[in-house]
Amino acid sequence: MLRKYIVLALLVFSIPSCYSQKLHALFYVNEQEQGREVDRRADMKNMYNFWGDVANNIGYKYSPVKCTPNTFTASNINSKINGLNVERNDIVVFYYSGHGYNDESDIWPTLNLLDKNYRQIDIMKKLKNVSRNAKLVLCIADCCNKQLTSAYDFTASYDAMDDNDNALKNLFTGFKGKKSIMMSASKQGQYSWSHLQYGAYYGNCFRQVLSRLSTTHPTWDVVLNDISKLTLKYTEGRQKPQFNITQSGDPFED
Repeated sequence: MLRKYIVLALLVFSIPSCYSQKLHALFYVNEQEQGREVDRRADMKNMYNFWGDVANNIGYKYSPVKCTPNTFTASNINSKINGLNVERNDIVVFYYSGHGYNDESDIWPTLNLLDKNYRQIDIMKKLKNVSRNAKLVLCIADCCNKQLTSAYDFTASYDAMDDNDNALKNLFTGFKGKKSIMMSASKQGQYSWSHLQYGAYYGNCFRQVLSRLSTTHPTWDVVLNDISKLTLKYTEGRQKPQFNITQSGDPFED
C-alpha cells in the first residue's frame, strides 16, 4: 500500500505546469465625452481588440479590464492597478484616451478623469510598483500634452496580424532583463489630434506599425520611432509622440 502511495505522489509531482503568461490590459477611454462619442468608442473597440490579437499572437492569455462611464476615474485606476496579480514574465499595458494637458512639472501629460486629474508619470510609477515581476510594462497616454488646454480636430482598422515570423513575440518577449516604456501621443506643448469617426491618429499609427512588423528582430526603439514618424505624417507635422524606455539594471536577467 505504501508503495502505491509513493507511485501516486511521484505522478502528481511530475505533472508539468500548465501556467501561461498573461497580458494584463487596462483601458480607460472617455467614451461619453460630449461631441467625441464616436471616435472615443472607436479607440476603445480598436485597442481592446488589438491587444487581444497581440496576446494571441505571442502566446499569452489575455486579461483585459475596461472602464465604464462611471469608472472613468483616478480612484478606479488605482483600484484596478492595486488589484493586478502580475506573475513572472507577464506583460502589463495601460491605455488612456481622453482629454489631457501639460502641467509643466515634466514632459508627460496629465490625464483628465471624472474625479480628479492624474499625471501619467504617477500612473507609471504605480504600475511599476505592482509589476515588479513583469517582463514588459507599457503606459500609453493618447491625449493632448499642451499647457492647460485641449482640442481635437486614416482608416481605423489595422491589418489582421499573422505572427508567422515571430516578430511580435520577439518584440514583446525577446529581450534580456525587463523593460518599462512610457509613451504619450504628443510632446509637451502640443495637441493630440483625432479623426471624428476613426479615433486618435496616434492610436491608429500605433496599431498599424505593430500589425505590419516584418523583421524577426524588432526593437522598441525602432518601432516607436516608426510610430512617431507616421503620426507626424498624418497630422502634417503638428503632433510628435514621445517615449522613454527603461531597461532593468541587469541586461542578462531572464
